[in-house]
Amino acid sequence: MTPNEGIVHAAVDVSKARLDLFCPQMGHASFANTAKGIEGLLQAIQEHGVTRIEMEATGGYEKALEKSAREKGVPVCLLNALRVRQFARSQGLLAKTDAIDAQVIHRYAEGCPDRLRARGKASETEELMAAYVLRRQQVSRSLVAEKNRLEKAAHPQIAKLIRAEIGHLEAKIEELEAKLRELIRKDESLCAKAAQVRKIDGVGEVVGTTLLALMPELGRMNRRQAAALAGVAPMNHDSGQMRGERHIQAGRQDVRRCLYMAALTALRRPGKYRALYLRLRARGKAAKVAITACMRLLIVEINASMRIFYASTA
Repeated sequence: MTPNEGIVHAAVDVSKARLDLFCPQMGHASFANTAKGIEGLLQAIQEHGVTRIEMEATGGYEKALEKSAREKGVPVCLLNALRVRQFARSQGLLAKTDAIDAQVIHRYAEGCPDRLRARGKASETEELMAAYVLRRQQVSRSLVAEKNRLEKAAHPQIAKLIRAEIGHLEAKIEELEAKLRELIRKDESLCAKAAQVRKIDGVGEVVGTTLLALMPELGRMNRRQAAALAGVAPMNHDSGQMRGERHIQAGRQDVRRCLYMAALTALRRPGKYRALYLRLRARGKAAKVAITACMRLLIVEINASMRIFYASTA
């Protein structure tokens, strides 16, 4: 049986205002990206026997449809927008409209079925945790920006205003972290997962909650998939007799940033990560290459730890 056999799938191009749907059974249809429009879309696809929806991750505009679909038992696959666009170019599809994009998504899903995996339904607590983590990251970026501005402040009065803003942002981060701690403490499953992740050297409270929120697939992948999803898998660049440098690319940037900080923490203490870093540096590898290797080892071990956790609680 092929990966898509038995699946009736529909593709949705998501924008702020519209949801453009395409599937062979219905052709093209357009709905407003509102509660009423989402209800109409889901009713239409269920009437035509659709069993899976594919759409691109669009920075949040897809969240309402994703949540509603899962509540009605319709699996959702979130696709990498860059891969879909590259697929369109490879097919000679250079024109771009919402209706065309929906059809391209459908063709991509048919052509690359082995890459599609419907995400499991998250609990309300997990969704709230992810929202808190996202907000903490947003505030943290603003804090870094304000600290950079403080270094360049030319007037004492401006510096005073910036310091006040820095104090406000630091207090907001503390508030968000307190809410995250309380949220996890009240959920037995999340509390156990957080404790399991923090067993890995270099993984503290912030890194642990960030990884659980932004990489919920942990423990359900093999080591290569985990490294690729985190964006720390080296990609070959060879041609004929030429052997090019390996580079990391793609993956989830926020997860990669999180792993970078965890690796730096782990490198400060004696252990396998520091030993790996020193061994690679002694072989002439650049510092960033050695740190990336430690990041890759980290995510592989975290994933393995979560696999053990799920096996023990099954």
